[in-house]
Amino acid sequence: MKLRVQNLQKRIEASAQESVPPPAPAEPAPPPAAQPTEPAPAPRRGVRAQTLALTSTILTGLAVVGAGVGALLFVTAGPADEAPARQRGPNLAFGADGNGARASAIC
Repeated sequence: MKLRVQNLQKRIEASAQESVPPPAPAEPAPPPAAQPTEPAPAPRRGVRAQTLALTSTILTGLAVVGAGVGALLFVTAGPADEAPARQRGPNLAFGADGNGARASAIC
């Protein structure tokens, strides 16, 4: 046990002698000269992203046009008739839910 303690003390003394004081702080480097920079190129998008962007743009345009047409029809609509006209011909109805689908026709 004494041998281990002696070896440890020798290592501590040797490492204390080998330790070098830290270097003095370096002076800060001068700022780099201002150079005209070009704007970074836009990241390349894949074909899928471009297709998605085009689809989104088209659908947004369709929604705006649809809203405009709906507003125009709402504003220009005349007064409702007192008695709606009786519909002639068969009345077809279709429906579906979680249990199945149905169809009916009333003549």
